[in-house]
Amino acid sequence: MYDVVLFSDTNGSIGWGRDAGAYTIASQLRRNGYKVKTIDFFSFFDFNKFKNVIGNYVSERTLFLGFSCTHMTSVLPQNLEDYYMNYQTKYKDNIVNVYLPFPPDTVIEWFAYVKELYPNIKTVVGGLKVAHKILLQRKYPFIDLWVGGLADSSIIYIADSLKNNINIPKKLIKSEIDQPYPEEEFCNSSIQWHKIDDTIFEGEALPIEIARGCPFKCTFCDFPKRKKNTWIKNKETIKKELIYNYENFGTTQYMISDSQINESIHKMKMVHELFTSLPFKIEWTGFCRLELLKIYPEMVDLIYESGCKSVMWGIETINPNTGKIIGKNTNLKQIEYLLNLCKERWGNEIITGSGFVFGLPNETEETIKDLTNWLTVQPYLDSWVISALYIGDYDTKKSYAKSFSKIQQDPEKYGYSTKESPDKWSHNNISRDSMLNTVEEFYHESRHLRSIVAKHCYMRCLNLGFTHKELLKANLGNEDWVHEAIKRYREMAEKYFKINRI
Repeated sequence: MYDVVLFSDTNGSIGWGRDAGAYTIASQLRRNGYKVKTIDFFSFFDFNKFKNVIGNYVSERTLFLGFSCTHMTSVLPQNLEDYYMNYQTKYKDNIVNVYLPFPPDTVIEWFAYVKELYPNIKTVVGGLKVAHKILLQRKYPFIDLWVGGLADSSIIYIADSLKNNINIPKKLIKSEIDQPYPEEEFCNSSIQWHKIDDTIFEGEALPIEIARGCPFKCTFCDFPKRKKNTWIKNKETIKKELIYNYENFGTTQYMISDSQINESIHKMKMVHELFTSLPFKIEWTGFCRLELLKIYPEMVDLIYESGCKSVMWGIETINPNTGKIIGKNTNLKQIEYLLNLCKERWGNEIITGSGFVFGLPNETEETIKDLTNWLTVQPYLDSWVISALYIGDYDTKKSYAKSFSKIQQDPEKYGYSTKESPDKWSHNNISRDSMLNTVEEFYHESRHLRSIVAKHCYMRCLNLGFTHKELLKANLGNEDWVHEAIKRYREMAEKYFKINRI
C-alpha cells in the first residue's frame, strides 16, 4: 500500500501523454521517503474504477489522495468525437473552468466512500487553476486542502504534517509564500519515473522540464516570469535523467515543458550539445520564440540538429503596430522571412505551429481578417492555436502563484473598456465575445488546413503508435484519422487499467 495516491489526466488534447506536474510532485515525495502511486486516465473513471483504486492501493497508511488539475478538463471519453469534430467555444469554458472532469456531486459520492473507510485520509487538489480560478473552490467545499502555485515544497510540508499528526492551519497553501522553493534545489532536480508505480510504457514519450518560468515580458501574458538565465537546470542533472529514462524505459522522445526552449543562445547551445552528445538520438517538441532567429540565425540549425520534431512559435499577431505594443518586434515581412528560413532547412521533418491572440491592442475586425486570410494561404505553418484575449481580474491576492500582464493591471491604458467586467472587454470595433465567435468560425473553416498535432500533441500521438508521416496528415478534416486516434486512445486507457487492476 502507498503513502500517497496521485490522480492526473491530460484529457483536453488529442493523443495521450503525462502531466509533468503530477509526476514532479510524485518525484519530490519519493525523494523524501514516501511511497507514491500515480493514477492516470482519470477522466475514464466511474465509481467502480475509483473503488478498485481504493481497494488496491489505499490503506490506513495512506495520508492523502492528490489531484493534479492543471490539464484535467470536462471532456469525457464518450464525448471525444463531438469535441474534436464539432469544436465549439463552449468547450473552452468547460475545459478551463473545472478542477476535475466530473460534476461536484459525483466526486462527493466518491470521496464520501473513501472517507467512510479511512476517516483520516485527506483530499488535496493542486495545479495552475487553483490560483487562477480561486472562486471555483466554492463548488468543492469537500476538498480538504488546496495547493496554489508550485507544489514542489508544499507537498512535502503537507505529507510531513499529516504523517506526524501536525495540524495544517490553512486550507489553501500558498506555495511561494508558505513553502518557498529554492532555485538551487530546482536546478538539481528531475522527474524520477517509476516503471511499476507510474506504469511507464516501453519507449513512451515523456515530459521533461529544463527551465521554469519565462524571461520575456509580453504585454498580454500572465505566465510566471523570471530573470534571464535563471531557473535553468544543470546540464549534468538533465543528462542523468535522459540516460536513466533510456536505460529503464527506452525513452528517447520528450515533450519539453519550458516556456521558451530557445530563450537564449547559451541555453539553446546547451540543449543542442547535450542532446547530440548522447549515445542515442533524442527527439523533442516544445515552444520557441521566432524573432530570436533574426538575432541568432544559427538557432535554425541548433533546433533541427538537436532533434526537434514539432515546434510552436508565439507569433501572436501580424499587425506591426500591435507587435510593438505587446513586445513582439516583428512585422509580416520579417515573420515570413524567418519562417521561410526554417522551412528551407527543415522541410517537412519538423511540424510547425504558432499561437495567435485575437483582440490584442490596436487590433480591429479588419486586422483580424488580414490574419485569418494570411493563415489560410501561407505555406510555412502547419498549425495554429488561437485564443481570444483574456484579461481577467487584477487580484494581487493571487500574486503568490501567478504574474499579471500589463494589460490586466491597466486595461484602459491599452484602450480596453471593462465596465461590465475584465472578461467582457471591448476595444475598437471588437469585443471578447466577438473574438470568441471569430475563433470558432475560423477553426471550422480551416479544419482541413490546420494540423492538430503540433507541439506536445505530436508526442502524445506517437504514444498512440502513429508515425511522423501519418501525423503530417493529421487535421480535423481527416475524419478517419481523428476516429482512429480516439480509438487508440481508448484502447491505451483499457491497457493501462488492466495493468493496474482498475
